[in-house]
Amino acid sequence: MTPCRLCEIRCGVDRMSDQRGPCGAGRQARVYNAFTHLGEEPELSPCLAVFLTGCNFRCAFCSDGAHVDDPGLGVALDPHAIAQRAVGLKMVEFVGGLPDVNLLAVAECAEALPDDVGVAINTNGWFTPEALDAMAGWVDWLVADLKFGPGPCAQALAEISGYWPVLTRNLALAAAGPFRLLVRHLLMPGHLRCCTRPALAWLAERLPDVRVNVMTGYRPLHRATLRADGLGRRLDRAPAVAEVLAWPETRRLKHLSIDGVSRESARAPDLARRLESAGTARGRGR
Repeated sequence: MTPCRLCEIRCGVDRMSDQRGPCGAGRQARVYNAFTHLGEEPELSPCLAVFLTGCNFRCAFCSDGAHVDDPGLGVALDPHAIAQRAVGLKMVEFVGGLPDVNLLAVAECAEALPDDVGVAINTNGWFTPEALDAMAGWVDWLVADLKFGPGPCAQALAEISGYWPVLTRNLALAAAGPFRLLVRHLLMPGHLRCCTRPALAWLAERLPDVRVNVMTGYRPLHRATLRADGLGRRLDRAPAVAEVLAWPETRRLKHLSIDGVSRESARAPDLARRLESAGTARGRGR
């Protein structure tokens, strides 16, 4: 963190002296929410979800936009308090915001956890290879959000250029590393063809054995509420999922789920009801 090279912005600020780059995070991580989560994927639940401020993306649809825009909100991360709350749970999942820009504080917190409690990091995938190396040995699950496809959507919706080559590189590195990798993709209205299909096609070709969870809980939040395009409305879940499941590349993914529901169950006649209940619990527009 001196100079900071945790993400591909590579701003180079001295985080140990509490200098702040575009993510807004300083030396100390700040928590704006923490609760026992029973609705994550079965591999992670029950977990203590710990939400950290700061992020290097500026997603128009972010569900936690206030804490991204003002990383000074919340309270300082207390490793011992987190360890006490994690007793008896399967995992502590660090989310946000973005935990990878708070990696040193997260590592210090992980060290305080009980031996039988795992660590998951939910990332937008914009980390550097150096940051990935720093996670080896203490991160059990890397939960990566593959948000966009190879087109202009990352720049238009998250103010990030060069998204696709960085994300695909990092997912390939993570899959080859000492982590268990879970890739999430949020279906967004108007973005099935430009984002969802190329994302799932790449995963099917390059990482067919990786666990993939397609999420349907998109809601127009943050700046998306002001948009006149499709992002200003909710996703029509059932037809969107039916389209995704019909793609040949989707069938090549060996461990695909929809909102945590297996592909086989997602084809059942009560699909709409399942999606409504599961999507409400799990779908998040981070």
